[in-house]
Amino acid sequence: MGAGLGLGIGNQIAGQMNPQMAQQQMMQQQMMMQQMQQMQDMMNKMNQQGAGAAPPAGGGQPKMPESAEEIKQFLEALDVRLMNGEISESIYNTMRERWQSKLDSMSGSGESSGE
Repeated sequence: MGAGLGLGIGNQIAGQMNPQMAQQQMMQQQMMMQQMQQMQDMMNKMNQQGAGAAPPAGGGQPKMPESAEEIKQFLEALDVRLMNGEISESIYNTMRERWQSKLDSMSGSGESSGE
């Protein structure tokens, strides 16, 4: 809350100096907050679909994909969200790169050990 207050005061000061720049900064901040919320919503939705009625372990924190199959499903859902315009391309690229590298590392070591 303190950070939000500080940002608000900073935006007011910037708005007095250059109203157009302050408006652009506020729009960028709102977009970032929306994208972060979308990522959280996406993870929550995937957990609800995969976990059924079981509550997530860890006190309500979203369950991250762990198996290769879960990661593949996550990547497919990520593709759909991008196509539907639910997430930005930058979020898509970041998430896809992260999970694809994890899947690749699992494929390299998981198949030989039988995990």
